Amino acid sequence: MWIADNKPVTMPVEMISCQWGWMMCPPGDQFVTGSLRQWGVYSETESMILRKLCAGKNALVIGGNIGAIAAPLSQVANYVEVYEPQPIIATVLDANMNLAKGKKYRVVNGAVGPEEGEIQVPIVKFDADCNMGRIGKENWGTGQAVPMYDIDDVLYYGGGRAFDFMLIDAEGMELEILKAADPKFLPDLMWVECDRPEEGKELIQYIKDCGFTPYWMNTPLTPNKMAPDQGPWPMQASFNLLCVKQPALFPLANIPQYEASVDDAVGTCEASKLIWNIE
Repeated sequence: MWIADNKPVTMPVEMISCQWGWMMCPPGDQFVTGSLRQWGVYSETESMILRKLCAGKNALVIGGNIGAIAAPLSQVANYVEVYEPQPIIATVLDANMNLAKGKKYRVVNGAVGPEEGEIQVPIVKFDADCNMGRIGKENWGTGQAVPMYDIDDVLYYGGGRAFDFMLIDAEGMELEILKAADPKFLPDLMWVECDRPEEGKELIQYIKDCGFTPYWMNTPLTPNKMAPDQGPWPMQASFNLLCVKQPALFPLANIPQYEASVDDAVGTCEASKLIWNIE
């Protein structure tokens, strides 16, 4: 069992030289650390697309994990603000953002939700073999208390929108977070994880109701231009929606446009919608 019984734990780290610099990684993590250890990149196609989208922008990342996505983004974005609920992971995330030597960034140890308060996050045994990025709301309720920040307060301060781009990878809380936000505060570009069949259809419909066009951005964990079935985890992929405020033009040249529908099968990998070979 990789959720500890609310007992203090320590986290061993492995230093890995990555495409964008050094990273501190939990050795037992299967997918993020495993990818970085083998190739020096994690979900490279996804990272390449996100770097195109975030270049020169102020970006908000909700759910930063150890920074395998956020750290390289900080090298091209004007400013990156990252929220991560797990205290130990947030410390490692902050170190990895610093190691990336990007532009301005801020790491916040806390969750983002419908109101200001606190949540209980589980204490994780980081020496166990598991998927560290899959700690979701179903695991919350016992453990350590961490702050929860009101989504509207995060999105809107200083008299205006704070961010041009928002990434939400909140392991099942994406819909809850979006519903809690005032739609007029949402950035015109959003990247939202959508890999849970029980919530995906409602998530897609809500995004459309808020005036966005959602496009599938399904990318494998393997490096860009490597066939997805050549990795150690056959056809493992990230399922995300690029949400573009209507009537804005699709912002990515030479990237396939697969508009999402509420009729789509969420959480399954259709080969025709997998993006893995871009320039």
